[in-house]
Amino acid sequence: FYPSRAPARNRTGGRPPRRNFVAPHARRYPRRVTPKLYSVLTHGGDELVVFLHAVGGDHGSWRPQVEALRGRYTTLAFDMRGHGRSFSPDRPPISIANFADDALRLVDEAGFIRAHFVGLSMGGVVAQEIFARAPDRVQS
Repeated sequence: FYPSRAPARNRTGGRPPRRNFVAPHARRYPRRVTPKLYSVLTHGGDELVVFLHAVGGDHGSWRPQVEALRGRYTTLAFDMRGHGRSFSPDRPPISIANFADDALRLVDEAGFIRAHFVGLSMGGVVAQEIFARAPDRVQS
């Protein structure tokens, strides 16, 4: 006689709990997750320049440009979600639209309404998305 290895009884009617289960309504209506973005804001002038890095890059990719503009412009370089020092335990969805939302949120947090957006590769696509969605927020 071998002892049975019956699944643990619980509130699900005797079935074992499902791991990594996502409720059907959560799939249709994903919750908004705001990741913790690492950013470097340097105060210099009355206009803001936002640097948007390429895939696999981070805020440090723009160090020479930030140094060159330090006295004339306020600059903002940040690590987009899923890159560099940015972190979120919930793993928010990564998309160009979400990158654009994050950039505009950081512009707001810096106290600016408009900004100059500088992007390399993927960052250029993010800048185009920002312009398509909010042209009044883009100086150049």
